Parts: sequence; C-alpha cells; structure tokens
Amino acid sequence: LLNKVGVTVNIANNGKESIEMITEKDYDAVLMDLQMPVMGGIEATQVIRRIPEYADLPIIAMTANAMQGDAKKCIEAGMNAHLAKPIEPEVMYRELCRWIQPSIDIDVDLLSTEKTVDPVLQEFRLIDGRCLDVTLGLRRVAQDAVLYRKILNKFYHSQADIVARIAQSHQSGDNETACREAHTLKGVAGNIGAQPLAEAAEKLEKYISANNSDVAGFLDLLKHVESKHAIVQKTLATFCETPKHSACETNNLDIAVVYPLIQQMNALLLEDDGEAVDILDELTVLLPAGLVDEAMRKLKTSLDQYDFHAAMTHLNAIADMCLLEQEKNGGLEL
Repeated sequence: LLNKVGVTVNIANNGKESIEMITEKDYDAVLMDLQMPVMGGIEATQVIRRIPEYADLPIIAMTANAMQGDAKKCIEAGMNAHLAKPIEPEVMYRELCRWIQPSIDIDVDLLSTEKTVDPVLQEFRLIDGRCLDVTLGLRRVAQDAVLYRKILNKFYHSQADIVARIAQSHQSGDNETACREAHTLKGVAGNIGAQPLAEAAEKLEKYISANNSDVAGFLDLLKHVESKHAIVQKTLATFCETPKHSACETNNLDIAVVYPLIQQMNALLLEDDGEAVDILDELTVLLPAGLVDEAMRKLKTSLDQYDFHAAMTHLNAIADMCLLEQEKNGGLEL
C-alpha cells in the first residue's frame, strides 16, 4: 500500500530494531506497532524521544487496539497520531500527508478506496460470503486485486496453526505470547475482511490480557476462535492452495536461471524489502521438487513473519544446496 504511492519502506522486527534503524538512517516517519516481541512500541517510542535529534520525528501508532485508552497511551509516550487496524488505506495516506512533506504532489482524493469494480470482485466470487467480506478486504488494499490475493495466501499459510500456537503458549504459562498471537490474528483477519474471526480473536485477546485464571473460560473462547478460523481456512483452501512446482516440467536444476534470482532475493532481504516474496514464487516454480523443499518451507515461514535475518540464513542454505547439486551434475557456469 505504501509502495503504491511512492513510499520507500524498511521493516523492523521489533521495537529494539526500530531504534537501531533510525540511528543508522534518516527516516521521514515511523509507523509503530504497539505489540511486538523484545520491545513494544510504547517503550521504543519513549527511548526514541529521549534522543534529542529525534524529538520531532513523526511516529504514528498502528495497532488493532482501537480503544480510547490505547490512543491516549500512544500520545503520552510521545507518538504523534494513532491509526487503528485494520488499516483503511485512505485514512493512512491522509495521516502520513499530515506529518511528512512528500517529494512529489499527491492528490489524496484520487486514492479513494470506497468503490469496488465488479470485474475485480468476479475473481473472488467463490470466497465472498458469510465468513469473508471481499468488498471490505479489497477496500483495505486500495482495490489492488493482486495484493489482496497475496495477503489471502499469506493468511492461509502463516495462520494455519495459529489456534495451536495460542493454546500451547497459554498452556505453558506464556500469556504474553498467547495474547500477542491473538492480537495478530485479530488484525490480519480484519485485513482480509474476515470479520467474524477478527471479533472472536478480539474477545480471546481481551480475556488473556486480563490474566483470567478460569481455564474453562479460555477454552470456550479458543474453541469459538477455532470454529471461525476453520471456516475461513476451508473457504480459502481451494483458492490459495497451489501445487508445489506446478510450472516445473522437468526435475533438472537450471543454476544459470536460479542463482541470479537467489542473489536478487538476498539483496532485497539485506534492505528488508518485502518484494523478496515475489522472488520466492519464482524460485518455487524453478527449483526441482525434492531438492530443497524443507529449506524453502522455512524460508517462506520466515518471510511470512517478516523475519528477514532468518530468511537470509535459509536462502543461503538453499544456495549452497543448489551449488552442490550443480557440481554433481557437471560443474558450474555462472
């Protein structure tokens, strides 16, 4: 959404990383999530504001907690504004234009996301209905059908085991992680237009954050989330599932094609550039089945979680395996 209007984006995996990044590079603004591992957005903002040269850096909160109390906490911590998730693109664009001066003129009125074009909806007609509001989901990606399909796929794969992850964290006494997982589910479900699931996840998040000791109450809410989640996953299954290596008609590795893509992805990961995901799709098609399946699975998981450091580790492992395979087949010509 930001790239579409000419904004260059770097991603920090947590609040601590965000502090390190702004001290290494000049940024026009920071979009700060509140709930993050290692260090949350409130604490990170307080640290940033104690550094004199960043006293006026625009920091805008982004959180699925839209309650008035949360907005107040953000302002008290030193943030300039508050955006509630699921993000409405038009609202986000307008808010950014309040705090930064674009290098090019942007007519925000032309970025309206209210009207959905019927041909765009046609592509998603089979999944539009009781558990998914496609019109709402498309509005939240500024009517970008390609992006909507991408986030549907990402949701389907990255949230496949979310109920089990929440249950495991809660059972082990790690309420912080369980609450963060429920919070994330609420946000991403809202992003795709899965309102019943988002509402169920919100109730579970509030229950966990209140440190309720009633296990039965937790299990009832988790079961409700599981029911809504299962319906969404079943709805998305046919739409999102694609056969592995569907376009790879041979079992041969073409290193001359694959290796430049690996190098390109590595460069994007070094810049925390989410466009690396697009190259993953190309590699999935080009790499022979069975060669690096497990490493590719780990790479995709890391990208889904925006863990670019781990993604680079898995990508390097894939590169090494490809080079070894090429050596077996008669050497390298790169």
